[in-house]
Amino acid sequence: MKVVAKPSERGIHRPPAHFFLESLTQSELASRLTINCTPCYVQPQTLMHLPITIMDVWDESALSSGVREDLYKSYPQAKLAHLKSGGNFPYLSRSDEVNLHLMIHLRQFDGTDLSPSYLSLHKLAASNQQPEEGTVSYFNQRDKFVKIS
Repeated sequence: MKVVAKPSERGIHRPPAHFFLESLTQSELASRLTINCTPCYVQPQTLMHLPITIMDVWDESALSSGVREDLYKSYPQAKLAHLKSGGNFPYLSRSDEVNLHLMIHLRQFDGTDLSPSYLSLHKLAASNQQPEEGTVSYFNQRDKFVKIS
């Protein structure tokens, strides 16, 4: 799937979503479109016992205000993570912020039965060159510890 972009003064500018689409195989694209377009409904009462974080953007997105309000009403106990911008694909355009909110949400499951086997959050001791605040690491099966600062 090729998207034709209009030339700009500095050349052709293509948003990250176009690059992402071109990197998918036909099978991957078909499965993502099928999941995205399949009507389904999750009974909110079945998830009331689980911690939920709703990530939302403040700029325009395909989600109507009515659907957004219904989502908030369905999960009143949910924590809200707001991003100033990001549109329909905040995980592409604001990946650092999305990852931060995901790590904060997943931290509560560390060391529990719900903890995924490949992710275990640990705080590393500060080194002389690296201050302690802002340092996060996660467990990686191959490398054992990967440090993100």
